[in-house]
Amino acid sequence: MKVNRALIAEIVLSGKAIVIIFTVTVLASLYTGLVSWSLHSKFAEERSPVLM
Repeated sequence: MKVNRALIAEIVLSGKAIVIIFTVTVLASLYTGLVSWSLHSKFAEERSPVLM
């Protein structure tokens, strides 16, 4: 039973690790997208207000 419990614990932890890595990746990409979009819109408005 100890081996099965350890195996189940490893599977659960690996699943949590995958979820955590996925969440961090998604949040990082969203944050990067927002930062680049805000910087682009900020400088784009200064250069030419016609182009959003």
